[in-house]
Amino acid sequence: MAQYQAQLASAAATGKMPSREAAASFMGEVGQRLRSVLVTAPDYEALQLIYMARRLYTADRRPEERLSADQKSDLNRRFAEGAKRLLLENESPPAELVELQAELISYYARLQALGVSDHQVPQLQFWAWRYLLGSLLMMFLPFLVAVVPGMLLNAPVGLLAHVLSMRHQAAALRASSVKLAARDVVLSRKILVSIIGVPSLWIAYGVLLLCYSGWQRISVLLVVLAFPAASYMGVRATEAGMVAFNDLRPLLLRLVRSRRTRQEMNALPAQRIKLQKLLRHIVTKFGPAMGDMYYAPRFDPMSPDAEPWGASDPNLEATGAKKMQRQRSASAVDLRMTPKKNR
Repeated sequence: MAQYQAQLASAAATGKMPSREAAASFMGEVGQRLRSVLVTAPDYEALQLIYMARRLYTADRRPEERLSADQKSDLNRRFAEGAKRLLLENESPPAELVELQAELISYYARLQALGVSDHQVPQLQFWAWRYLLGSLLMMFLPFLVAVVPGMLLNAPVGLLAHVLSMRHQAAALRASSVKLAARDVVLSRKILVSIIGVPSLWIAYGVLLLCYSGWQRISVLLVVLAFPAASYMGVRATEAGMVAFNDLRPLLLRLVRSRRTRQEMNALPAQRIKLQKLLRHIVTKFGPAMGDMYYAPRFDPMSPDAEPWGASDPNLEATGAKKMQRQRSASAVDLRMTPKKNR
């Protein structure tokens, strides 16, 4: 985009292109680039199914094989474009795709009804009372660790930031006729207050310790230097506690609900494995007919150079083989992932 902007600016400065036309061309390019990185879907439910398909397809990877945020976004766009071509733009979609769509809808609806997330499904078969006790300990112990540094070191600044941000929000709402809630100014004000207030509070603690504790200066200095580490530990402990807290709800539902609900939860892991196998089979079967959407290291649905798709192309198989050989060392999302054995 920077290179494209420089070319337009140079053309406008030399008189080769009117400035208004150059600005319109640049804004059109910006819009096209934004559309190329967004995941488009007919509605919210379809978008959630696309995300679900991507999670199922890339599940069971080792930690070193996990996808980055950019790779996840790229893979979401591939699934969205594939669904549009094969289901929405195809007058007679394949029966396997229709079956996959119905299975995804059923699986997603069951997860919503039971209050379970997809990443929690593989652990459902291991949950029992002892797991509940372990989760409670994992939740409360980190919270206890986080209380001391959080309350003593950062709570005064947090309260001050909350009060000042609320006042700033009210002033911004009175001064503007277009703001609905002015939540943007709340966050910016809290950040500014915390940047100034947290170090000032730590220095004040150090002065109080130096004047009234009777400690040596080196001891007070070491305590003050430990404040950042203690605050960081508190934040990390709070995050760990929230993860354990989010895992408690499906566990409690499994333990206190009816026998039928527990049976439905017990059936979820097998349904998930079946969906993974069906999804990977369909990607392997229909993927090569998608052209660049399947083989390119990075897929851009708005690119004019994208290779058209179609199974009737006699050179498609040879072209795909050449692309696969050229891109074996590429760092793209590997859509030709073979199904893994269930561990």
